[in-house]
Amino acid sequence: MPRARWTAEPLRESAHREIAAIHLAEGDTAQALRHFSAYRRRLHRELGLSPSPGFHRLLASPEFRRLLAPCPGHRAVGGV
Repeated sequence: MPRARWTAEPLRESAHREIAAIHLAEGDTAQALRHFSAYRRRLHRELGLSPSPGFHRLLASPEFRRLLAPCPGHRAVGGV
């Protein structure tokens, strides 16, 4: 389980990537982004590092961009 590995090794990226991927697969893009952001902040704070390009690519994948696309027939906030 990714959460068990995350708890045992809180800076282990593979576990955080799996958790973000699970959120994306469930359509919960907001939680995937929150998880990535929290991991990115912690990694930078504790080690002065950034997540790998692979983690960034996960959030830039076509599937993720599709989930972020506006719903057909809906206008953006402010009517634009």
